[in-house]
Amino acid sequence: MAPMFRHDDLMPLTDAIIDRWFFVMNGQLNRMRRCSKGPSEPLKSERDLLPGEWTFVKDLERTTTARTGYIFGTFWLRLAPGQTLADAKIEFPVRPAGVLMHGSSSHLAVRNVTSTRPYNDGFNLSDCQDVTFENIKAINCGDDGISAHGHCRYSVDGLESIGNATGICDTDTSKTNYRNIRIRDCIGFDLFFLDSGKYTIRDAEVISTAAKSLYLLGREAPAEPCRVTLDSVVIRREQTGNEVRVSPNCVLKADRVSLINLDVQATGGIIEITRSFIGGTVPANPPRKPTLHLWKDAEWRAHDNWYDLESARVGPTSFAETQLEAFCRVVAEESGSRWCVATETEAQATGIKANPFSAPAADM
Repeated sequence: MAPMFRHDDLMPLTDAIIDRWFFVMNGQLNRMRRCSKGPSEPLKSERDLLPGEWTFVKDLERTTTARTGYIFGTFWLRLAPGQTLADAKIEFPVRPAGVLMHGSSSHLAVRNVTSTRPYNDGFNLSDCQDVTFENIKAINCGDDGISAHGHCRYSVDGLESIGNATGICDTDTSKTNYRNIRIRDCIGFDLFFLDSGKYTIRDAEVISTAAKSLYLLGREAPAEPCRVTLDSVVIRREQTGNEVRVSPNCVLKADRVSLINLDVQATGGIIEITRSFIGGTVPANPPRKPTLHLWKDAEWRAHDNWYDLESARVGPTSFAETQLEAFCRVVAEESGSRWCVATETEAQATGIKANPFSAPAADM
């Protein structure tokens, strides 16, 4: 018989904490396929738990008497038959973040810090000013690897964001600068930028496996747009296809960027992309190449790019590889680009300051 264990008062809890919660069982992080910003399965009934699973059951009666915003409930664990709690090596997160800055934090430097398994963000920052981070890591965090809120002003030189719900999530009116970045094994978003901030990423590699790869989501005009700049960045999609999504009132500027196995879709906003690569073979059965889709209100400004696409669509009109000139006429601001097959090496090199047109024409 598989043993069941419960705890009725593990620690102070909120609904947001439960959305991000995990246990560590025998050294392995167990989220129960739940994520605060992405696909999230509902909590199971304790009766339906399989060995090695957990759940949380809210106590509505106790919650009505809790401090505002807090909840009560019971955590349940089911272990393998014959296994003891000591055998299972159960651990749970007790800190909300590895580094937490709220309020008037300013003129600080944070170096050589690794944040592992907090129940929220690895680095959770609100309204901090003139802060620098160097050589930091966020690993297996409940929510974001690093996240700016409010009116932050900070720079990061050296970040690894691995196995988090979101690699980077910056919001509000923050201005952030990232350099020397590696992101992989995230769940909800690899890169998520919102609201009216200005966000820059340079010299970065993103191995994308999250539910959403790169999303820009601005506020409604007349608010300032969400502005994202990518410089020498490789984003390579693994396992399944996905997309770069630019929403209305957003501006994406990209130079020397490789978007490999990723569709690009702009439902509005502005995309300015230069000396970059968009293409590859999306892992699928059968394989397919990515697509470019510009809705009628989206603006496209581009030059000297390399496209290896299945198709490009502007409004209701689709274009194939042999129709690059027609595509250029429709978008108005497109010059010096080519549409042809690229090898994996060539696609990767475009995002690391290599010349995207260095290969001999006969190899195209």
